[in-house]
Amino acid sequence: AEDLEGASFAGLHDTYLDILGVENVLDAVKRCWASMWTARAVSYRQAQGFDHFKTSIAVVVQTMVESEVSGVLFTGNPINTATDEMLINACWGLGEAVVSGIVTPDEYIVKNPVNTYRDFSDTSNYPEFKPRTIVTDTGIPFKANPLGYLDNDEPRPSKRSHKMRVINKTLGTKETKIVRDPKTGNGTIHLAASESERAEFTLSEDQIIQLAELAKRIQEAYGGFPQDIEWAFQGGQYYILQARPITGVDFSWDAEVTASIQGNDDGIEEDNVFSRNFPEEMWTGGISPLMFSWRCWGLCTCHSIGWQMDGYPELDYDTRRLWVYHKGLSYHNAAVDRDMIKNCVPTMFREAFLPKCPVSWHDDIKAAPFDWIRYFKFFFRVETMAPHMGFNWWRSIRDDYIEHKERVAEHWRYSLEDMKRLSDNELKQRIWELVVWEVSSYDPPWHGLLSYMREGMNWLFWMIGNWYDGGRPTVMMDIVTGSRTTTITLQDNFAVWELADIIDKSPVLKDLFNKYQDPRFMTECEKFREGQEFLVKYRKVVAERGHRGHPDRDIIFDRRADNPMVDIRMIKSLMGSADPRIGEMKTRAKLEETINHVYENIAQKPFGAIKAEAFKLVVDFCHHSLDYRDNERDFMDKSTYAIKKTYDEVGRRCKERGYLEGEKDHYFLTYQELYDVLDGKANLELAKAKIKARKRNFNLVDKKEITPPYYIQNGRGVNLDAPVEMGEGVLVGKTTSLGKVTGTARVVRSLEEIGIVQKGDILVVNSTDPGWTPVFMYISGIVLETGGLISHAALLSREYGLPGVQIPGALNLIPDGATITVDGDAGIVKIHDPEDEPDQEVAV
Repeated sequence: AEDLEGASFAGLHDTYLDILGVENVLDAVKRCWASMWTARAVSYRQAQGFDHFKTSIAVVVQTMVESEVSGVLFTGNPINTATDEMLINACWGLGEAVVSGIVTPDEYIVKNPVNTYRDFSDTSNYPEFKPRTIVTDTGIPFKANPLGYLDNDEPRPSKRSHKMRVINKTLGTKETKIVRDPKTGNGTIHLAASESERAEFTLSEDQIIQLAELAKRIQEAYGGFPQDIEWAFQGGQYYILQARPITGVDFSWDAEVTASIQGNDDGIEEDNVFSRNFPEEMWTGGISPLMFSWRCWGLCTCHSIGWQMDGYPELDYDTRRLWVYHKGLSYHNAAVDRDMIKNCVPTMFREAFLPKCPVSWHDDIKAAPFDWIRYFKFFFRVETMAPHMGFNWWRSIRDDYIEHKERVAEHWRYSLEDMKRLSDNELKQRIWELVVWEVSSYDPPWHGLLSYMREGMNWLFWMIGNWYDGGRPTVMMDIVTGSRTTTITLQDNFAVWELADIIDKSPVLKDLFNKYQDPRFMTECEKFREGQEFLVKYRKVVAERGHRGHPDRDIIFDRRADNPMVDIRMIKSLMGSADPRIGEMKTRAKLEETINHVYENIAQKPFGAIKAEAFKLVVDFCHHSLDYRDNERDFMDKSTYAIKKTYDEVGRRCKERGYLEGEKDHYFLTYQELYDVLDGKANLELAKAKIKARKRNFNLVDKKEITPPYYIQNGRGVNLDAPVEMGEGVLVGKTTSLGKVTGTARVVRSLEEIGIVQKGDILVVNSTDPGWTPVFMYISGIVLETGGLISHAALLSREYGLPGVQIPGALNLIPDGATITVDGDAGIVKIHDPEDEPDQEVAV
């Protein structure tokens, strides 16, 4: 019964050390066997549900090692569940002092780099792969390879290393050591350690690495599963006493997912802080290892090309990791955000960017000097070297990706039946083409959004703050509220609303929908003329917009074309609601009036004509950027949907061959791990363990059953910026949209629960993406956990005139059904006491 996954029996049975002589050994064997019947062992079996008379014990007899040093090694770190770290505890004498807990041992952490990175374009992995180089209209070659510089003629020298290294050492007190009884030679005694022994580390760095290398071989011998190893060191030689699987630790092999995009680097700082801020501005919800392994690879590529071209090579990732996968989410290096703000954001604009970094960093960031010459050189470099990434980035997205029908059609040309006819390597080649095609589209918005729009918004607000005096206190937020064009997302929302309106106005369809709020509604519609007419319109929406409707960005989520429930949930919520186009026209009219008002106000000032035209130029650019930030997502949704369906074919083949089991198991492996499964090279037992563990973490995030840490460091969540409470029931956060409203809080953890939202509710949600958009038509306010001012939810809440505040941890801080006031002007949320009536002046 010992050493089971769910019941370790740790320390319950007896161990006897340094037994000398046959009679003494036989006696010790009997006492070991008899320890099966001690009160503690019986009680433990009873609690664990073991049958006492079907449980047996085996006694192991080993040659005694008179250890100079001994202890325990875990080939996976049980503290932070990192599978690329080994944890060693060591003491003088016998390891019983560590196992029994009578000493504080020395602790060593060894980085054990996992070797999962395989470049998409590395033809040695898959001979049929043909590396692709895309040449942009400006003649700049773009190779989808994160090892390449902008010129890409020669690959950048790789600094990745798979050598083990000691990354942390902690000196233990080691007050006591257990040694063989020198008088009798039989049994052990406890001795006080000398002062010099307490002050000295038990192992040298070379000895630590030697032990770790041995442990790695042991882990490989046991199928790659993390091992709990007891060891001893005597006379310059290691002895392995025991190895067993580590139990009670939820390993999910996240390190392998992280390493899949960038490999390992000796120069990487191990204690970097990683944040959810930047990822969740563009990539909400749970994240699958499969999408992380190709999308973050692409993000590393555009990051490298961008900073090299911009003239900020120190912001590239030579000596730091950009992205980390942790428990179903992606995290971005906060030090990169910090250095970007210091180097690229003028001092007077930095306040708005401070939430990207821990509060303790803010003073240093604000005080950092700024190089204006380098700042203007950045714009010159972009406009001369790659103008399609600069001021006209949105035109590049429009012309090269959204409206370039021929190029788009070329990449969508494969049907599911076509893919089934491809060989395995041809299928991988197909994925390579699609990924390169999508990654090539990251460059314009990477500059256009993260640099140019950032600076455009900064200067827009500066102009208003310094040139405008028209007496409207909310003019800054009003000027970015709403859209000047009907974006693709708005068109999608109108299309779904029209479907809901058709059903709502037809007694027959409405009765049928109320009876069948599931795919049976579509089936029943086939049986009568009015239903058939509805299906023609519904299928047209699916044909044109089938790649959208998903709740979050990951390819694991169903799109409209995959599952009719995507639309049925929304139709249920939209039935009976007003035509959203009327609201859009009103919002747009107010926006244009605000822009004209500010323009005319500025024009009346000294040098007003020049200033007003500068304002108009910047406001036009900002709104083009805001609109094409949304429109660009439609192209990416098409692209990722094509990638999704191609990977689904890989998953189908793996399941058909008996390698995988669940319909979506393939999403929980990196693309490298998945290809090994497809090729029959994988350790299937380990692959299935990874899938099970990663799926558990993903589901906890996706269903909002946990509040993930906002920051992680050394593989663990750290509470650097706790949410601030100001008075009884008042939560202080960050404004995402102006206004003030009181209503019922509706805590929604997933898009599947959208049907519980009632008209006028205040939506409390982690984040939103295009699939959530229709709900904005009938809520009265929104509280977000994450995102920022240019997140999907923030943009939509301003467009629909909904007060919005971001509160970290809001899903667990605000009770569902509570009466709350969202004060977007002040950036606070007040939770009302049920016995108190809220102020009527703020009720809406």
